[in-house]
Amino acid sequence: MRSMKMKKDTGQRIKKLREGRTNLTQPEAAEEFAVSKDTYMGWERGKNFPPPPKMSEIADKYGVTMDWLYLGKEIANGELTQREKQLLMFFRRLSDEKQDQAIISVAVIAAEQD
Repeated sequence: MRSMKMKKDTGQRIKKLREGRTNLTQPEAAEEFAVSKDTYMGWERGKNFPPPPKMSEIADKYGVTMDWLYLGKEIANGELTQREKQLLMFFRRLSDEKQDQAIISVAVIAAEQD
C-alpha cells in the first residue's frame, strides 16, 4: 500500500513541476522525455514510476533532486558511511536493469520509514 501512495505522490510532484515550471502539455512533456503519451500520463497519475534514467532526466529538467521526486524531501549529503560504501560496491556490480530495480526498491523502503 505504501508503494501505491508513493507512486501517486511522485506523480503529483511531476505534474506540479510540469505545470509550474513549463508551459508543456502532457503530450509535449511525453515528447520531451521520449516516451509515449500514455506512459507519461501514467507517471503523473501515479500508476507507475518513471524508470530511474527518466527520473534523472525529469529531475535535471526541473532543477530538483531524485530524492525530492521520490520522497518529497531532500536527503542530507556528506561522507558515505561504511554501510553506504558497501551498498554502493554491490550496486555497481549489478546490470543497468537490476540497478533500476534496486533504486525503486530502496525508494519504496525509504518511504515506508516516514
